[in-house]
Amino acid sequence: MLNIFSRQKAVQVGVDFMPTGVAVVEVSGRNKDRGSVLRSDFLAASGMQEQTEALQGWVKQHGLKNAPCYSLIAKHDVQLLQMEKPEVSDEELIQAVSWKIKDLINFDVDHAVVDAYPMPPSKNKQQQVGVVAAREAVIRHYVESIKTSGMKLDALDIHELVRANLQIVKNC
Repeated sequence: MLNIFSRQKAVQVGVDFMPTGVAVVEVSGRNKDRGSVLRSDFLAASGMQEQTEALQGWVKQHGLKNAPCYSLIAKHDVQLLQMEKPEVSDEELIQAVSWKIKDLINFDVDHAVVDAYPMPPSKNKQQQVGVVAAREAVIRHYVESIKTSGMKLDALDIHELVRANLQIVKNC
């Protein structure tokens, strides 16, 4: 039975996979509330399987099944590039960028996850884009690890963009 008068706390979980373990944080807050950190932990674990098991245990221990999760991709798992934006439609941008970076990354672009984002305008007239490339198998591990833990993955992000987004919020 649905109890419309009960209030469940709104929580979100942040996960950062690192070479020596997994950093986790549980944050409470609703809509425009500032929120508060309920707990943060570092789960020492090396290797993908051990990290997945540690995260799964943490989620179970704190009753966070189905909690929305925002995960950072470890810095060593992505390659960041900056280039002139190809003159293609937005629908063709990822394909064009993938073709341009194939000789710049240290793995086969056919087995990569590639994304691009606009860079702030510069003095030169050509628009720049930032490009993120990661091995598809590594990204699959992140997704599967979150799913196996029981949480709901809402976003995968990279450290550099999170810092930029925090700076934008701080300046508002």
